[in-house]
Amino acid sequence: MILGRKAFIENSRVSEVQRGRVEDRNISVIDTPEFFNTELTDEDLQNEMMKSLSLSYPGPHVFLLTVNPDTFTEEDVREIVNMIEEHFGAHVLKFTLALFIREQMTNREWMAFSLSPKFIELTSHFRGKFYELNSEKTDITTFLDKVEEIVKQNANQHYKNNNYKTFQKKKILEQKEKVPVQQTGSGQRLLSSSQVMPPVRRQQGNKGFSVIHELQTRLQDLMIALLGPVGSGKSSVGNNILGRNWFRANFSPRAVTQTCERKKGAVNDKTITIIDTPGLFGTSKNDEIKEMMNCAHMSSPGVNTFLLVIKLGVRFTEEEKNIMQRIEHYFGDDAERYTIIVFTHTDQLNGELLEEYIWASTDLQKLIHRCGGRYHSFNNMDRNNRDQVDKLLQQIDQMVESIGGSHSTVHRFRTAQASREEEELYFVIKCVLACALLLVILASFFFTGKAQ
Repeated sequence: MILGRKAFIENSRVSEVQRGRVEDRNISVIDTPEFFNTELTDEDLQNEMMKSLSLSYPGPHVFLLTVNPDTFTEEDVREIVNMIEEHFGAHVLKFTLALFIREQMTNREWMAFSLSPKFIELTSHFRGKFYELNSEKTDITTFLDKVEEIVKQNANQHYKNNNYKTFQKKKILEQKEKVPVQQTGSGQRLLSSSQVMPPVRRQQGNKGFSVIHELQTRLQDLMIALLGPVGSGKSSVGNNILGRNWFRANFSPRAVTQTCERKKGAVNDKTITIIDTPGLFGTSKNDEIKEMMNCAHMSSPGVNTFLLVIKLGVRFTEEEKNIMQRIEHYFGDDAERYTIIVFTHTDQLNGELLEEYIWASTDLQKLIHRCGGRYHSFNNMDRNNRDQVDKLLQQIDQMVESIGGSHSTVHRFRTAQASREEEELYFVIKCVLACALLLVILASFFFTGKAQ
């Protein structure tokens, strides 16, 4: 409703950002999974909340807590507030607006609800900040005025990532200090390091729709193109996804893949085609253009997703900082809509959280933000870890769904190519005209001097 279009899919399991211009304002909206999503573990939910902040760099101005008054109970109040404080800290409450979505309520029912103890208790945590939104009569101007009012109350400041980073580090330290215990008949006993605790899932609800939904997604074939700098581990990522050593992958600072290669395999009841490309910035410009053109033709009728592979533990070069511009140069301005960043060599983190590594680099944050906040970590050395492959494919499915199942087509590549050729032709024409003008000026000086 805010962006005036269907920008997000319902019941998403990942955080995603969408942008638009509304009422002469540039607005970025970040959608996060529901707090009580039955398909996410507590750890998954925490990771998605952390990811949502990396999408909002340098920080969100307002948090919208959406509440359905028809199903909202008194028991929900404390649980919701605890959830918010647990993931973002108590400081976040002054940035939060409770957004009540009225679907079936009459005006009289709404009046009764707004006077109820549960309503008063919930909004009191947010200093009385709430907005009632009727989906059938949406007044977006009034709503945005309310949001701007909150921004002004906070002196135009935004919720800072540093606050969240400090809060998360404190939580990690607290967790490390706690000794895990297990209840027994006689009391408690220590858990040995060899015991594995399965992730705790919330109580399952009715999953009929989501099962059908996932089945339809899995039936779709996928076309994936691997892009990235030399030595980032693209070929190994392709081998890990397909579960076979089909692409040549060696540990080398030089480019191992010299030409585009295409391989196909069945993964999780889905046919996946992967195109491995030579590393960007590793060959001559002409060779690079030739191979990107080969990639576009090999992927006909189009790529479902570009996996931009980035190696952890190495400093970004100036060229790599602008790698997304390079990709858009070849595949069109909307290539970022189809891109997921894959971080390899996660063993280089040495116990550090990936999110902490990302927060330490403004360039990485900007790159992730540009790609809609979509990123995934991959340990190419752990070939038996199919869970990392499953989660990546799940994220690809989510992205494909969010863009309506479309793909980056050969037509887009040709359009980008034509645009480049026009730019080059324009540059040549400018040079020719400049040279001609220079010759005219020199000739004028020559004949003037001769006449004198």
